[in-house]
Amino acid sequence: MIPGDPRNLRLIEAAALCRDVRLSEVSAARAALRASLACRDKLDPPSTDNADPAHQAADLRHRLWAEGRYRALGPVIAAQEANLHELRGEAARAIARCQILDRLFRKGQDQPS
Repeated sequence: MIPGDPRNLRLIEAAALCRDVRLSEVSAARAALRASLACRDKLDPPSTDNADPAHQAADLRHRLWAEGRYRALGPVIAAQEANLHELRGEAARAIARCQILDRLFRKGQDQPS
């Protein structure tokens, strides 16, 4: 890096843009995971002790459906968690890159010509 070079500022701006993109990807992935977890958590309705056979049959059908849906959401949630973990690593690298470039740029400006 050459002190006073206008490309330094553009490089820092590009790094900041990449950092912001990575952070927004983490935010979107976290929101998707939370939505899936909320969907999974809503599958279990409160149990009612109703002696009506039709009600018990409907409750059983719902429990069977919810169990299948719960099992189907498992791999989706696992993939979302893995994706979030990967995106967090990428975001951390982008943040570090931004900080390093900022320090280098400031160091270059602080040195006398």
